[in-house]
Amino acid sequence: MDHPTVDGLNSYVISKAVSDENIKVAISGAGSDELFLGYPFYKLAGQFEENQWVQSFPPFLKKIAGYFVKQMYTDQKGEKMASILNQKFLKLDYYYPFFRKMYSDKELNLLCPSLHFNSSYYAFDWYQQNIGQKSIWPHYSKLSLLEMECYLQHVLLRDADQMGMANSLEIRVPFLDYQLIEFVLSVPDRYKIGTHQKQLLLDSVSGWIPDEIMGRKKMGFVLPIEKWMKNELSTFCENALKELEKFHEFDLNYVLKMWNQFLAGDSRIQWVKIWSLVILGSWSSVHKINQFNA
Repeated sequence: MDHPTVDGLNSYVISKAVSDENIKVAISGAGSDELFLGYPFYKLAGQFEENQWVQSFPPFLKKIAGYFVKQMYTDQKGEKMASILNQKFLKLDYYYPFFRKMYSDKELNLLCPSLHFNSSYYAFDWYQQNIGQKSIWPHYSKLSLLEMECYLQHVLLRDADQMGMANSLEIRVPFLDYQLIEFVLSVPDRYKIGTHQKQLLLDSVSGWIPDEIMGRKKMGFVLPIEKWMKNELSTFCENALKELEKFHEFDLNYVLKMWNQFLAGDSRIQWVKIWSLVILGSWSSVHKINQFNA
């Protein structure tokens, strides 16, 4: 890998499997989740928009509500919900960054004490500059635009392109046809929400796709990385984490504390948090990188 990527392994494995069958061009569904509301947090975003009255609460009541939310959800979901409730406004540009934020600012400051992280997000700034509150786009279209800019473009498409080319495979993305994107973004929200995820897409192909597929729960493609990390890859992971000691920005003691909490089954430490650090440590070792450039 030219640079570290958390999600790239999935793309590499499936690209290699396709390439091994002597297939040179593959079709990807990338973009359909972003355009047609395929992620669970789209529903949550809709609930936030319907309950704007919450932002009228004074700050101390929001903090109390956040405390009880964290008691209800002891995993990362509780932390994110509490952070969203503590925002100045319950608006899309304020709460969206938490949907894709892997670490809280508190965790980042414990991981890298010298860097002094604060709540300044690329997504927030991009929204303010390119969409804004005066945009004609419907609410879910604004969210789709944020997803395409902040996640699809910089993560999914990058990984698909690099991992596909690494296996001599061209990956095409029909859902990202610009005319389709422009049309779906113009569709009112009421047509996008329904019984199933991607309701608009399902309605569009009704009669062409068998009913047993139409009503089937989204399956996805997920490797058992968490299980591997606790078993076959345990030594590899720990060694990769220790590689971070050469970067003065990291507090290795805190890194290893998180690792041990993860091994002990602490639900607050999701595997992807540890995996991102493992990938960074391994990548820096392979490429002989011993310091970060400012």
